Amino acid sequence: MQADIVAELIRANVAVHAFNQRDVAGIFDMIRTLGALVGAPGKAEALANSLARASTLCMSAAFDYRNGRGSISRNGTSR
Repeated sequence: MQADIVAELIRANVAVHAFNQRDVAGIFDMIRTLGALVGAPGKAEALANSLARASTLCMSAAFDYRNGRGSISRNGTSR
């Protein structure tokens, strides 16, 4: 279905950009690419970096919790 829509848009001379992220790093790369496309590469880089840091903190907290080294409080922060 998406391929049909894309083909129709291309025939109508509309620029089409497709993203196909396969992992979290791909999502961050897509954010940077989209930022470049809309003329906001600095903002996109800052957003991607901020999300990457938050993702790393979440993975670290989950690892600690899973291994009995921490707990999650009611507000979602690890302690």
